[in-house]
Amino acid sequence: MEEGETVIYCKNCGEELKAGQSFCTSCGHTVQPSIEEEKISPVHKEPVSRRKKGWIAVALLLIVVTVAGWKIAESMNKPLKVVKEFEKAVDKNNAKQMAKLLNSGQDEMEVDEEAAAQLLKFYQEDPSALAETKENLRMEAKKIENDELFSKKEAGLLSIVEAGKAWGMVPKYGLDFQPVYFKVSANRKGAALKIDGRDEGKLQEDEAKTFGPYLPIPHELEASSKGEYATVEDKREIDPQEENNHKIEMEFDLRGSTVQLSSNYDEAIVFINGKSTNKTVTALAEIGPVPVDGSLKVHAEVKEKGQLLKSETVVITEDEVHYGIDLLLDDSAIREAEERAEAALAEKEANRTKDETSIENVIYDHYANITIGSLSSAYDSFSSSRKSKVGYTKWSEGFGNNIESAVSYVTVEEINGNKAVASFEMISRDDQGNGKELVQTWNGKWNLVKEGYYWKLDAPKITKTKAVTQ
Repeated sequence: MEEGETVIYCKNCGEELKAGQSFCTSCGHTVQPSIEEEKISPVHKEPVSRRKKGWIAVALLLIVVTVAGWKIAESMNKPLKVVKEFEKAVDKNNAKQMAKLLNSGQDEMEVDEEAAAQLLKFYQEDPSALAETKENLRMEAKKIENDELFSKKEAGLLSIVEAGKAWGMVPKYGLDFQPVYFKVSANRKGAALKIDGRDEGKLQEDEAKTFGPYLPIPHELEASSKGEYATVEDKREIDPQEENNHKIEMEFDLRGSTVQLSSNYDEAIVFINGKSTNKTVTALAEIGPVPVDGSLKVHAEVKEKGQLLKSETVVITEDEVHYGIDLLLDDSAIREAEERAEAALAEKEANRTKDETSIENVIYDHYANITIGSLSSAYDSFSSSRKSKVGYTKWSEGFGNNIESAVSYVTVEEINGNKAVASFEMISRDDQGNGKELVQTWNGKWNLVKEGYYWKLDAPKITKTKAVTQ
């Protein structure tokens, strides 16, 4: 550069510019040609002192440490870490660790190891519930880490919540849940209450009392009251996840039920759980209140003809309450004797009916065979005794002109062992020649005898009551 020549510098960075440049090649700043060129002396930086350099190094180190610490604290307090700790506590069945986790995100209920053990047992008995909880927690953790919004309505039994700050800056997370309370009443004064097998004191009649908080898992509540015959109990299994409210109202019905009684012996004495009531079935009529859990047993006893008759013991359940109890006493010996007599009578009647049919048939068949000319078959209807008295040849000659022998009716009048008597009416038609017929009506009786399995005609007492030639 020649002496006296004007030197131009960039107003932005101080770089020397050549004449005619429209922008700075060092920083890109536009050079305005309308502005007067000024002589700018080069910028001279003062050297940095050693002490200042030390402070700068310390500041940089603090920044690095702070950022590293933040990252470490952030990784240590990620929502997913809470999920993994939960899963580990379940896998190890660690009630102590589970209690710590359950207390990490809520302060409404102080969860002890006993309550935590209940939760672990619940998950052991219901793997599907555990799988659902794990899935929900992992979903929540992912949404939190991705700054996604999610509704608490989406949460299951447990959920992840922010639980303070680490170092006052990094969010910490814990498990949260909605504890449940039971508002319990009973219709019996002084009813005893148990929750999960633990005595919770007495209930006043129709006065509600609140118990809790409890974990939102299934709980067993049982109320009991001593009745006249037995203790009445009402047991409920409550799953809070199926309820619409975390404050669950329950009313126990301890009035029990009554059972109607009946028996085949109204004067039988009723026994309850082996002890006599000194009352008959008729006098007692019903018993109650009674439990329906099988703890009450009823039977009846009576002395009949010098023998003690006893019914079967009936266990009271819902069916007995609904249908009543018929205390049937075992009088089988008496009934068997009656049944044998009835069977004998029935057999006798059946045999009589059978014999009556056979007697009627032998008379009908005898005259039907005569009508069709089958005289040998008609002769076979006679008993051995009659055959010995009446020969076939002589007997059959009397039917040479017979056209028809029709029986109008047969009535069995008597059966006595192997003998019987039957009355009948018969109309015969005989050919008289020249187109004439002799029509005769016969009334009478046949004495019959049973030979082997068959009834036979033995001796007749027959009278002709009418005769007409046509």
